[in-house]
Amino acid sequence: MKIKVCNSETLAELKEFDLISAMKITGECIIGRSAESGLVLDSLDVSRHHGKLFTKDGNYYFCDLGSRNGSMVNDELVEKNQEYLLNSGDSIRIGDFLLKIEQEEELPETVFKVIDPWLLKTKPIDVKEILKAEEMVPPSAAISEVVEGIIPKSGEMILPPEVVSEVVEEEEEEIPTPEEIVQSPEAITEDVSTIKTPELLTQKHIVLIAHDTKTSELVEFVSQHQDLFSQCRTISWSSISERIHQQTGITISQEIPSEISGGYQTIASLVNSGDILAVIFLRDFLQPHSGQANEEALLRLCNINQVLLATNMATAAAIANYIFYSPK
Repeated sequence: MKIKVCNSETLAELKEFDLISAMKITGECIIGRSAESGLVLDSLDVSRHHGKLFTKDGNYYFCDLGSRNGSMVNDELVEKNQEYLLNSGDSIRIGDFLLKIEQEEELPETVFKVIDPWLLKTKPIDVKEILKAEEMVPPSAAISEVVEGIIPKSGEMILPPEVVSEVVEEEEEEIPTPEEIVQSPEAITEDVSTIKTPELLTQKHIVLIAHDTKTSELVEFVSQHQDLFSQCRTISWSSISERIHQQTGITISQEIPSEISGGYQTIASLVNSGDILAVIFLRDFLQPHSGQANEEALLRLCNINQVLLATNMATAAAIANYIFYSPK
């Protein structure tokens, strides 16, 4: 059983969720806004623990856990804390999300057929037929054929071992010395300077955000990789965008609202739509932050959608080098 999470208005598919894997340990899956939920729906219309999916007697059920805005199963409002049987094709509406229940295709059943071993018995061998003179090759003839393949015919010459070794040495290619293999520093520098930016950078965005205490490190990081960020499409909050432009001269391609004005939700939407190549999010793990639940939901979404993700300077530098020097 799997669930397709869609936008309830546009019906655009956001992600696919494997319900069987999520229920392997506890037998249930919590749906909610909390980052600890099994199925995270990041919206203010969704309660932290909105509802749950669970199995009983081999069937799947949905239960609303007393959510603030309620839930609908097959476009009918459900009662809180009541069990509703789910079948393939059913739908659950929670806030701006539509969850479509689908049954995974079962593999065709393997059919085994028992064969009577007596049918496999072969016909008795007739020794007389095998030993018939006309069907047998005389041993002398077989030996002569082998000898003819080894002993050269008249007119052919066998070269002595010394001559053979000389011929082999002449055919061997010359092996270059280590000095000939190693390129000069000027040649290596020229090769690196001619590396072209992958076309992917002109199609997708790189997100550049940071906690307040890490903003200076983010600006320094962008300054160290100006060759990359001057050629690619970037996204950041207005406050960070202004500092990057002042200190590096690089203009951010797209400014989005700050983290307290729906910035995380905007980035999450772009991640779901496949417009994000990488997220550079320098975090301060020593300080508490009010939007931690939204942060964790964003990081989880990046992992689900296989988006490159860095939360410190070391991983950010690794991603920058990987993107810039990767082949087209």
